[in-house]
Amino acid sequence: MLVVAPMSTRAAVPTGAAFLTVAMLAGIGTPAHASQAFAGLSMGQFAVGYRQIYVRDYERGWAGIRSTLPYRPIILRLWYPAKPGGKPMNVGAYVAQSRAPAAFQPVVDFERSYSTQSLKNAVGHDSAQFDALLNRPVPSSKNAPPANGSFPIVAYSLGQDDYLEENLVLANYLASHGYIFVTVPQLGSNERRMELFIDDPNSYEAQVRDLEAGIAAIPGALHPDRDRVGAIGMSMGGIYALLLAMQNPGMRCIVGLDASYMATRAPYEFDQKKLSYYDPLRIEIPILSAYRSDESNTTEDIMAMTASDRYLVKFSHTIHVDFNSYPWYSYNVSRALLPNDSDLKIRSQGEALANLDAIDNLVLQFLDATLKSNRIFKAPRIRGAVSTFYPRRSAPTEEDLAGVLMLSGYKAAESLLRNAIVRYPGEELLRFKVMNRIGYEFIYTDRPEQAVSIFKLNVLAHPSSSDAYESLGEGLESTKDKTGAISAFKTALILNPQNTDALTELKKLQAAGPPPG
Repeated sequence: MLVVAPMSTRAAVPTGAAFLTVAMLAGIGTPAHASQAFAGLSMGQFAVGYRQIYVRDYERGWAGIRSTLPYRPIILRLWYPAKPGGKPMNVGAYVAQSRAPAAFQPVVDFERSYSTQSLKNAVGHDSAQFDALLNRPVPSSKNAPPANGSFPIVAYSLGQDDYLEENLVLANYLASHGYIFVTVPQLGSNERRMELFIDDPNSYEAQVRDLEAGIAAIPGALHPDRDRVGAIGMSMGGIYALLLAMQNPGMRCIVGLDASYMATRAPYEFDQKKLSYYDPLRIEIPILSAYRSDESNTTEDIMAMTASDRYLVKFSHTIHVDFNSYPWYSYNVSRALLPNDSDLKIRSQGEALANLDAIDNLVLQFLDATLKSNRIFKAPRIRGAVSTFYPRRSAPTEEDLAGVLMLSGYKAAESLLRNAIVRYPGEELLRFKVMNRIGYEFIYTDRPEQAVSIFKLNVLAHPSSSDAYESLGEGLESTKDKTGAISAFKTALILNPQNTDALTELKKLQAAGPPPG
């Protein structure tokens, strides 16, 4: 594996532009046309255009060292289906940013400096090799005229603090097949904190909101179809992709590339499940997770997303960076450029390249099914990979039942829940705390009858829960149904004699005497 000196809190194993070095220096030929650019991948019908746009997000400010801005500066990078034409690009065009507005310069300089220094480290500060690298062509054409049509959007979230070129192969590949591929830097919360921090919830929010701003800023001239949007995330970017979908329910699919939600997290990392809006049942769209076989694997988070179809594809003989463009960058690298052979003990470079082809083809097929045709996806058979499909549970969520209740009444909601109980005997179909919260929200907004209906559904789902009956009693109190409330509190105490809230309410009602009439 190529190792470069880490800077600040960047990932110890870089997975982006620095890896361009090894492929170019290894003597991979300059592609004559796009179809030859990426080995076993079959490029699509479109040429690939590339644009870099500077976006001002006025919903957030930016605290600089020299001055404070009334907007957050975001660098937006776009690969899109294009007509032939535009300015041919080389590696240097990605690293040497285009002329930037003065206010963006600190952000631009930071990204360019890190990428440039990493590339120089990779070539041993050999100026001739470095210049040769920068002059190597790539498949994209800068500012190529957009192709005609209407194209789905793929928002890509990088691995933690990685390069914007981290998944250059996938960006070009998907754009050639009719997708607009958009990514943004993982920019911290202010100029002093230019990077994201894995233990900081504000960093998680920053990336999600930057992706939202990036999607919104895609020029209409590129013909984006804003009704067909998916998210892809590599490593920590997989978590950001999940959060993006939770905040934007109109999205259509999610792809995780060796995503961190499939791995055991370190104790010092912030747990995204602590975010107020995190809810696995908010994900009601197909999820594809391609990941490596590793002892740190865990499926706990994704198995909780029971409202989604989940496709898990586990690849053997892979390392983490095989899920981005590293195998292509490093193909046929001179052994002299590799400080150790730990990668090659797991897989050969030929196997890594074959896996990259398989992973990127897998992603394309999944996106074609979920963003273009809205059909059921069936994972292809891949040598050295094990595919498992977990279908969505055909049962209403808590919010589903609340919606049915509001539109069609209690009987319709009850019927849905009873049918689900029959289909999934013994499973927890409704989360007690979530249903309870919805019930009390109805009380707080002066809808006590609907609150009682929610509490009844919660009792139906949790018939042995003392707390469920205690909440039902409080709901009935709010409707002036004293007899029903007393009965509910008594049942709560039968189930749990130590339920002090139920006992207090029961004594209060009994002390007030019998109900009128």
